[in-house]
Amino acid sequence: MRRNIFIILFLVLAFVLMSTESDFAKGIDAYQRGMIRKAIEYFENSVKNNPRFAEGYFNLGVCYVKIGEIDMGIVNYNQAIVLRPNYAEAFHNRALAYRRKGFLTHAVESYMKAVEINPRYEASYNNLGFVYHQMEEYDEAIDCFRKAIEINPRNADYYNNIGSSMYAKGMVDLAIEYYKKALERNSNHADALYNMGIAYEFKRNRTMNISYTQQAARLGHREAQNYLRERRVNW
Repeated sequence: MRRNIFIILFLVLAFVLMSTESDFAKGIDAYQRGMIRKAIEYFENSVKNNPRFAEGYFNLGVCYVKIGEIDMGIVNYNQAIVLRPNYAEAFHNRALAYRRKGFLTHAVESYMKAVEINPRYEASYNNLGFVYHQMEEYDEAIDCFRKAIEINPRNADYYNNIGSSMYAKGMVDLAIEYYKKALERNSNHADALYNMGIAYEFKRNRTMNISYTQQAARLGHREAQNYLRERRVNW
């Protein structure tokens, strides 16, 4: 009798796991096809079948944020974290959601937790730098961007971001050096080109100002295009 009960329980568990995995896979496919609300249905089924399925809650969070339901996204990221306290990606994505709501202190806390769990989470260091920059805590922002560079020195974005924080601190020459480093890694980095143009405007070097801004404009940088349009300069 006990053996029969064990077999029944095993079969039920196997069915639940298969249903969970099937719904999860369908949810991933629907998301990739841009069918976000359909993906939500599948992910909801996956966590209904297995309430301890952290990945299901995580992907629900992704979907809800995608359709602009930020609060529901945070609720699901929270549940994923409850089920898996060392889920660095859930902390990272929750921070993104907090930032979109303007809850910058909460965003900082979540990013800090993400890099505590995974000290090589370069995207979290970079995004944490963005939040500190937004909070006008530029030294902290620069430290975060530098940590991202230590992990991945080939990413041009991180050098451009340091440059932006240095420019905000009034360290224009150093900012230019970092914009140059960004362009050494990606000569078509439109943001770095535009930022170089702005920095040279500050230094009253009109030739360099226009040259870099034109390069950014040709790459489709709208702020650069508007800047030149206002000054009646072609690109």
